Amino acid sequence: MGRLAPRPRRPRDHRHRHGHRDRPRDPRIPPLERRHPARIGPLLGNLARLGRDGAFLGYALSYAFTYGAFIIYIGSSSFIVQSAFGHSALAYSAAFSAGSLCFVAGALGGALLARRVGPTATLRAAHLLALASAGALVVLAVSGTLTFAAWIPLTCLFSAGIAGGMAGSTARALARAGFAAGAGSAALGLFQYIVGAIVTPIGGLWGDGTAIPTVVGMTVGIVVAAGAAAFGGSRTAR
Repeated sequence: MGRLAPRPRRPRDHRHRHGHRDRPRDPRIPPLERRHPARIGPLLGNLARLGRDGAFLGYALSYAFTYGAFIIYIGSSSFIVQSAFGHSALAYSAAFSAGSLCFVAGALGGALLARRVGPTATLRAAHLLALASAGALVVLAVSGTLTFAAWIPLTCLFSAGIAGGMAGSTARALARAGFAAGAGSAALGLFQYIVGAIVTPIGGLWGDGTAIPTVVGMTVGIVVAAGAAAFGGSRTAR
């Protein structure tokens, strides 16, 4: 009795093994033929084009100053809780963790709200929330009545507003950079870290025994961010 011929092997398709079979392409990712080559010339050209777009600049600066207001809070909050309020590192950890959870909740809530009222109204609401909480902190700090019990809920609301503001301004800015999303993202990161590096020391201007420079810096940053977003919206309408 003759030997059976071996069964021919099917060529392996690594996409099947990793669960990529028949996966639809993400419409936000341009096809290969529309992607720009990784050369400095096209990148600089795209950045120059974005720099002439007032709407993109407005939203990019709004993102950067929203982040700047947040980084002032992050950089000084431990000194305020432990030096100005006299609480332990564990108490600061709990307060900062609460703010972090509210940051996540603010980002999620902003995404849900944007589906109902649109991104522009959501961005405005996020800035108003952050501004109202930071303004309340200023009033309490200047009047000498700011306590740890008030600090926690107000910074939680501030963090939630910051999350919505950063997400909304990022989305609005990158919507203007559809022809060069990579260059748009690079510009956002550049503005973000320039502003963050400049404003970080503000919280420590009067030492670590007071919260006034921090909360004033937080408030001013949000005011500038909201103004930049309003400018971007006005340029978008043209």
